[in-house]
Amino acid sequence: MVQQRIQNASEALKRAKEMSEEIFLARYQKVPEILKEFFGNISDLIQYLRGNGYIKENTATKWNGKIKQAYKYLEEKDIVAAFGEIHTGIRAIQLVLDRIKSDAFWKNQQIPEQLRKQLEALAESAKEFLRVLLNMIDYYSNTYSVPPVVQASWIEKVNNAYFQIKNGDIDKAIGDILVVIKDLQTS
Repeated sequence: MVQQRIQNASEALKRAKEMSEEIFLARYQKVPEILKEFFGNISDLIQYLRGNGYIKENTATKWNGKIKQAYKYLEEKDIVAAFGEIHTGIRAIQLVLDRIKSDAFWKNQQIPEQLRKQLEALAESAKEFLRVLLNMIDYYSNTYSVPPVVQASWIEKVNNAYFQIKNGDIDKAIGDILVVIKDLQTS
């Protein structure tokens, strides 16, 4: 009887693990579609910066080229390459955002309302992906016995990313997301 209970529990655990893997894979398959909105909002931010005279047309075109390349990587389901491409472009955008924030600070003003709304929309469009990434962290941590301190570090980076984007520190947020994705890929 005890042997039967052990065998039943073992089979239940095996089924739960298989279901967990299926759920994980289903969520992971949705990532490229989820990220399209986020990347689209980065493109909208570039258009806002161009439309308000913060950058020139050729700069906007160059940055949008990075977005288009990132979309191609998404089509190939290469999330790491897509984020790497976005991160390269974001570094330059971040310099412009920092200048805008600095000017507002020294003039004792808020950043322009429309820019604040753009950043908020960008952060909101990242939310679903960040949720999936947190689930991926849990899955990898449980499946591959990741040390708790590493898991906590990944979770902190992902949790902070939303607020960093909303506050205009997009480079830091995307850089941290990229680190977590690369770490998960090598786990």
